[in-house]
Amino acid sequence: SYMVKASLGHRNLLAHFIMLLTPVLLPLISNKHKTRVWFLAILIWSIVLCIAMLSRGAWILTIPLFAAALWILNSNQSISKTTIIATIAITMVVIGVFLAFILDDFYTIQHQFITALNIEEGNTRDRLLLAYRSILLFLEAPLFGIGLGDWPIEIMKFDQTGMATASGIIQYQNAHNDFAQKFAESGLLGGLSYLLVLSAGMIMSLLRLKPNFSEVNVMIGLTWAFYFWISLTNYPMERMEFLIVLAILMAITPSTVIKLNQRYHYL
Repeated sequence: SYMVKASLGHRNLLAHFIMLLTPVLLPLISNKHKTRVWFLAILIWSIVLCIAMLSRGAWILTIPLFAAALWILNSNQSISKTTIIATIAITMVVIGVFLAFILDDFYTIQHQFITALNIEEGNTRDRLLLAYRSILLFLEAPLFGIGLGDWPIEIMKFDQTGMATASGIIQYQNAHNDFAQKFAESGLLGGLSYLLVLSAGMIMSLLRLKPNFSEVNVMIGLTWAFYFWISLTNYPMERMEFLIVLAILMAITPSTVIKLNQRYHYL
C-alpha cells in the first residue's frame, strides 16, 4: 500500500514541507543583524537538501525561492557581496562533502530528472492518469461526489495496465492532487470550496504586493503559491503539519490586506 501513516514519513512530503517553510527565511536574511549569514546558510541548505531528497515537485519550488533570495540580497545594501559569496561558497562546500557520503550515485538524480519528463511510462504517467481518472470520477457524481474516503476503492475500477498498481501488490491511496481528489470525493461544493480558499489566498497575497513590495509580503505570497503547487502534486490535506501552515496563512493574510487597504486605499 502507498498509505503513509507516519508524520512526514515520505521523502516527497518532507521535501515539500521544508520548501513550504523556507520562505520564512527571506525576511530574516535581509535584517542588519549578523545572524543573517546563518539564515542564508540555512536557506541554501534547505534548497540543496530538497534536491538531494529527489522530490521533483520540490525541485520546481527551489527556482522561485532562489530567485526571491537573490532579489533580497541584491536590494539589501547592508550585506556586502563578499559576505554573500563567501557564505554561499562555504555552505556549498560543506553540503558537497555531506552529499558525497549520503548520495550513492549521481545517476540517481539524473534518473529522477529524466523520468520526470517521461509521460509514456513511470511515476509521471501514473500521476497524470490518477488526476485524469479522478476527474472522470467527479463527472460520475458531480454534485455530491463519490463519498469521502472512497477514492482508493473507486480508482481501482480503471485499467491498471502499465501502472505501479498493475501487480496488485500496492494500491494508490491518494490522487497526489488534492484538487482532483477533493472534486471526486466531495463533488462540486467541496472541490470549489478548497479551490476558492487557495485562490483567494493567492489573490490577497498579490494585492498586498501592489502597495508594498516588501520581503514579508514576498514571503507570504510565495508560501501561498507553494501551497497551491503542493496541492497540485501531493496531498497536504491529509497532513496536520500542512494544515497548520494553511490555517496560519488564512489568519494573517486577510487581516494584513485590510490594514493595507485602510492605508493605501487600493481596493
